[in-house]
Amino acid sequence: MLGRAKIEIVFDSQKAALSACEAISAESGFSRAKMKVAADNNILHADIHADDAVALRACLNGLFRNLQVF
Repeated sequence: MLGRAKIEIVFDSQKAALSACEAISAESGFSRAKMKVAADNNILHADIHADDAVALRACLNGLFRNLQVF
């Protein structure tokens, strides 16, 4: 079963969104899930494609853990 998630997170400023994008992009290398991250103005877009539900959950957990910093 394939898993997919699209997430949009609104930040207070474009600078914060770009900083989060750079930080998360460095951590996007997973073996069973691929994550693309982009910033558009003050919105962070994350698009995740995973091989299965477990890999999707693990990737989402990693993304949310990194976002707690911001």
